[in-house]
Amino acid sequence: MHILMYNWRAFSNDYLLNNLRELGGNVDVWSDPDILEPTERAIEKLKTKLKNNYDLVVSFNYFRGVATACEQTNIPYAAWTQDAPLWSLYDDTIRSKNNYFFCFDSEQYKHLKEKNIKNVFYLPLGVDVERLEKKTVNITADKRSKYVADISFVGSLYKDTAMFDDIVAKLSEYSKGYLYAICNMQLKVPEIRFSEIEISKEVMRELQRKVSFEGEGYIEVKLKKLFENIVDRKVTAIERNMMVEICRKYQNFKIYTNSSLDEALNKYNQGIVDYYTDMPLVFNQSKININLSARPIHYGIPLRVLDIIASNGFVLTNAQPDLFLYFEEGKSIATFQCIEELEDKIDYYMDHETERINIRNEGKAIVKSIFDYKTQIKTIFECVGI
Repeated sequence: MHILMYNWRAFSNDYLLNNLRELGGNVDVWSDPDILEPTERAIEKLKTKLKNNYDLVVSFNYFRGVATACEQTNIPYAAWTQDAPLWSLYDDTIRSKNNYFFCFDSEQYKHLKEKNIKNVFYLPLGVDVERLEKKTVNITADKRSKYVADISFVGSLYKDTAMFDDIVAKLSEYSKGYLYAICNMQLKVPEIRFSEIEISKEVMRELQRKVSFEGEGYIEVKLKKLFENIVDRKVTAIERNMMVEICRKYQNFKIYTNSSLDEALNKYNQGIVDYYTDMPLVFNQSKININLSARPIHYGIPLRVLDIIASNGFVLTNAQPDLFLYFEEGKSIATFQCIEELEDKIDYYMDHETERINIRNEGKAIVKSIFDYKTQIKTIFECVGI
């Protein structure tokens, strides 16, 4: 099977590539930044490459330039999403008969199905269990000492919320208060989504008058959908900073981030860790790993949750709806409903080590049987029919 894989620096690209090859694929890796905002020249270059008798083109996320070239050469294109929102899913090229969408988020899947897009499948992200197990078996004493922790968090604190702040600064006091109230409501009741709220017509009219969104290019997305993403990122920033304030109360808390922190918090920051080499060690050596899904991911299981579990780590995560299609609360996964519940859950699992280990082991067994890359890739092959 001859496969062309488009590489755009996505997390776990190497894992996907290795597993495609181990399943017998003759895989070529290709990268061209010009295909992201595709010119005719970039599409023609790809079409020339596709003349080398490829059976499939695959990528994480969806790229309209790749889809156009695949349609014009009649080669199937498997796009496995890992981001939300994914603005390219609002482009007309999604209707190509050569596209096969594998959506990691069930809401994203539903969005495409409602548009009557053919070849749409729900497929959670994968994880290379075997490789992560090998990385965490013989950890050196130095590495154990470096990464051992009661509580760890790896990820961005979403400090850059300038777009939300700039927009709000242009609005009336009423509209400012209205939007901040929506942010606070979502912190307390995460199930309430911005998209499900009937926004005041007065506020929407003011947004339309005073705010212009530039740089979206070919994508035509309703103002409310664009602003929903901006609000989601703001709520993520507020929530993650609340998480840091909660976790700093504990004796051995470590955070791994490239986000700036003030002087009082910077002592907890260990800097960034390499995704492939050291991040699994952080997960393995922490009693509790916190996951706070970015709010734009409304339903899907984040890659971070799978990485933690596959590294034989214990994860305490916000309650993403798709988790409960596979895991059982308190048996194979530990969740919190809102940020206000996080501290109680940390206290509980710090005091119940046996329960923590049992949940970790049950979750690991599920990830190994359902989410392993080879299992997920075989599903893609079956759906495409190759």
